[in-house]
Amino acid sequence: MWDPDGLLSSWVGNDCCSWTGVRCDDIMGSTHVVGLRVNGNNSHSGKPEFPEDSPFNERYISSYNFSSSLAELWHLKYLNFLDLSGNDFYEHDLDGEIHEFIGSLKQLSHLNLSNSGFSGYIPHHIGNLSNLRVLDLSIKFI
Repeated sequence: MWDPDGLLSSWVGNDCCSWTGVRCDDIMGSTHVVGLRVNGNNSHSGKPEFPEDSPFNERYISSYNFSSSLAELWHLKYLNFLDLSGNDFYEHDLDGEIHEFIGSLKQLSHLNLSNSGFSGYIPHHIGNLSNLRVLDLSIKFI
């Protein structure tokens, strides 16, 4: 497995729920991995890869420095938590606008777009997210 930033160095032992970046939840008396955290990759190699049929329902992709389109994440149909905070989408020529595909993530309940360099209007497709409970569009000025 390619791990240029050494993010997997803590992944030792049999208890994957204790590994850095792995989030587990007790579902009906059985522990399951429900989320992976992919942070701080400055390699500009594109986007983090998640299999299309991934059962994970959480994505923490903060400060990743995307160099490709966010629309490639649309197929994550089980997604209910998406953290894209700290990514500078404007700087990386991804047009700085919130993409309409986000409205197709029907299971989404938490969406964090804070400090991500987005500009323009909030697309009406956000209104399609009937399960959305938290939307963070905040920005921190220094």
